[in-house]
Amino acid sequence: MNVSRKLLLLMSCLILLLSFSAVFDVKAQETGPWVYISPDPSYIYIDGSNEVTVDIMVQDVVIIGGFDVKVVFDNAVVNFLGYELGDFLKNLYCTNQYIEPNSVRLVCVQIATPGQNGGGSLFRMKFQGVVEGSTVLDITRAQLAATDDQLILPGITDGTLNVVNTGNFIYLPLIMNLSVQGALDRGGIEVALGRGLNNGMGPSSGTSLDEVGNNLTIPGVVADSYRISTNHPRVLNITPEMNKFYTLASDSDPVPALKLVAGNAVWTDNEIKLSDWTVVCGALGDVTLNEDADVNFDGSVDARDLALVAGNWGLNSGTAYAAWLP
Repeated sequence: MNVSRKLLLLMSCLILLLSFSAVFDVKAQETGPWVYISPDPSYIYIDGSNEVTVDIMVQDVVIIGGFDVKVVFDNAVVNFLGYELGDFLKNLYCTNQYIEPNSVRLVCVQIATPGQNGGGSLFRMKFQGVVEGSTVLDITRAQLAATDDQLILPGITDGTLNVVNTGNFIYLPLIMNLSVQGALDRGGIEVALGRGLNNGMGPSSGTSLDEVGNNLTIPGVVADSYRISTNHPRVLNITPEMNKFYTLASDSDPVPALKLVAGNAVWTDNEIKLSDWTVVCGALGDVTLNEDADVNFDGSVDARDLALVAGNWGLNSGTAYAAWLP
């Protein structure tokens, strides 16, 4: 690229940058002490080990030294096998233990030990499957004791425990049509499936081929609903947090075609903004290719890359794929 053309492109960078204005949402995050189940959902395979262990977890606590927690479940679906104390609190003594066929309540305190901060496992519960089905792990009581004798009432998130039989699974191929805006090569796009919502199988993944039409097949996937995400450089990706679910069934169509939006040179942030513009402008005409700046994947950084960033300015993954429903 000659010097005058590069100067012209750099001037274009500055002029276009001054003309852009973008509004970005800042989402408040929920904080504070919380009690929840992990993993959630959990699964028992009655034709396998027929057992699972779940943790009763706490997060965002300050100087606590004890707890009083009760978990209720459906004993027609699962059988409680026992519990063990977690590793968050130290030197624990359980003053009360209430074990019923459909519930467990533990009241435990630390002995001569400083209060704990942060989060971790309070205790673990082991279950065995009785019949296929599902039960809520309902935290009906959750009280935390601070070391200054103050009572803390945390937020609560209940869990779900599913009992399934792998002998009833149906295995199908998951098929997708993938491409990238502005790029001719359709190969190398990574797609991940989270654990199935109903049967808990997975995760699994696949990579697209450079072919026209349906160019990704993940074989042998259990019929279920899956959270879909992508991992591809220099684009806005579908993230797991977007909760894009696809239900794979024997009569279902392939996943709707997905064209990934290009222009995200700083591609780990899933937002096209000043930092992307700066990377592309800074790499214009360089002898050594900055691959992140080559947002159209053609082997060079030029005005076409700038056009993609400019055309998608202000987009993030949420806005770019709001209408894509797998």
